[in-house]
Amino acid sequence: MINKIKKILVMALVIFFCLTSLVSAYDPAPSDPQEADIIKTLKASGAAFGWDSSYCWTHNFQSHPDDEVRTTTYCPEVWGPRLMVESSSIDGPTVYAQGAGYGFQFVPPAPNDCLPVEYGPFRIMAYPTEAAAEAVIAEGIALCASLAGFEVTTFHNIPAITSPFGSVEWQAGRFFFTVLEVYDSRKISVEELAETLYINASKHGLIIGDGEVIPTQDSDGDGVSDDIDACPNTPAGVAVDASGCPLAEEMSLTVSTDKKAYSAGETVVIQGN
Repeated sequence: MINKIKKILVMALVIFFCLTSLVSAYDPAPSDPQEADIIKTLKASGAAFGWDSSYCWTHNFQSHPDDEVRTTTYCPEVWGPRLMVESSSIDGPTVYAQGAGYGFQFVPPAPNDCLPVEYGPFRIMAYPTEAAAEAVIAEGIALCASLAGFEVTTFHNIPAITSPFGSVEWQAGRFFFTVLEVYDSRKISVEELAETLYINASKHGLIIGDGEVIPTQDSDGDGVSDDIDACPNTPAGVAVDASGCPLAEEMSLTVSTDKKAYSAGETVVIQGN
């Protein structure tokens, strides 16, 4: 019996660290600078499988035969930014990870739960630095590489971890991605889910093929990135201000005339080469 309990505890730890990496807390985290891109990535990944505002379902719950049946309608939604629990114990403090967690879920957590456990396929953890994200995947690889059913592999030439519970995790730049297999009558594989999240993360500027952060684009080469360039297509060699628009050129003009005074509103025509 004791051995069985130990196995259950070990498996619980494995699931905690390797299946989901981090558990989201209720407390909000500061928004990530690329929050808009993260949300676009999650929404687009869900929409690729038809999981949008039209994909809602009703759940009837009755805790006891004598209780009233409670009916709740759930629709897919994106959550975050939230603090993510890195470690927690009964008699110790809760340690939160750096950065902010985001996810795509089908079922919101019960409000009386200690920690929310969302049912959904996609999660993105945004760390403040690439080094912080690299440390997480390195720790996960060290922990999971020798466990039965877990595999350390590559995903788009990026180190990744797969588990027998139907999950794929990888790190790219300062982002840590988690994909969880979910029930769907179409039997969508976790590989399909991972590929979809990867494609949308690349499309919306979170990663590129080798896992680097996509560099800022400056199409006209004026030194101002496209996302804030108010004057695109500036000719080469033209000096610009902080908004990407050409600087006003100073001009010196000397006028010689025999007329000593001009009346208000009088038109003066100046000709010259």
